[in-house]
Amino acid sequence: MVHLIGGGAGSLTNLGMFEQYYSSDRLPGDAFGSSLAFGKYNSGPYVDLALGIPGEDDIVVTGNTADRDYRYRDAGRIDVRSGPSSGLSGSAPQSFSQGAANVNGTREAGDAFGLGAS
Repeated sequence: MVHLIGGGAGSLTNLGMFEQYYSSDRLPGDAFGSSLAFGKYNSGPYVDLALGIPGEDDIVVTGNTADRDYRYRDAGRIDVRSGPSSGLSGSAPQSFSQGAANVNGTREAGDAFGLGAS
């Protein structure tokens, strides 16, 4: 869980709380939010938040969802929360992992992709 607190001259403001979006993905050791970066990651005019999840298992589902293949343990992922004018979005994030479209590298167990979000 990540809490964002903004500050100004003499005051603090709660900017939001974020958890891994899909509750089925929340596993001990995921290290959700262990790296954070603000930037413009999409075509929108507002700043977005990238959250690293280096311990995320990249699961291959074969057949139904009960048939999970954990060959990519701790491959890692980065979730990007969009930043609309009213604040960062709590809706479904854009997710990126190695081996996906427009992401360099090949996913492998232990890669810890997202350990250093930037």
